Formats: sequence, structure tokens, C-alpha cells
Amino acid sequence: MLDKRNSPRMRQLKQGRIIFNQRRSVMSCVVRNCTSTGALVNVGEAHLIPSEFELSIGGGEPRKAHRVWVKASEIGLKFDA
Repeated sequence: MLDKRNSPRMRQLKQGRIIFNQRRSVMSCVVRNCTSTGALVNVGEAHLIPSEFELSIGGGEPRKAHRVWVKASEIGLKFDA
């Protein structure tokens, strides 16, 4: 399969938080891999995640992101510049 990423993928299993609804809603997730431009996360109810949100990895500073694809409990996302 062709890998379309512009930067190398870093496999990891870190706790993350998806923040949305003007920072009033938070969902826990697991970050499966991450690049400088995006990430793959597992979340219990992926269909509830809006198209634009913030992602905090391991308690770090939240980064703005948007959903690229959803497949079952996985979300592929791209970080906003």
C-alpha cells in the first residue's frame, strides 16, 4: 500500500484528549501514531467527534486539528498550520 504521508510516522501509544464544543467537551483517546502533520487516534465513539477540534497528547498543549477520515473507532486527523 502506498504511504501518502509527507513526514515519517512515529508509532506510539499515548493517552490523548480530543477537545471540542468551544472547550466544553472532552473525550479520551489513544494516539496510535503521530507525524508532524497528523495522527491516528482510537476513540470509543468516533462518530461523535466533530470535523474540527483540538488534540492534546500526553497532557501537552492542545493543537488544532481536523478529521480526515473515520473508520470504526479510528480517526485519521491532520493538524492545522
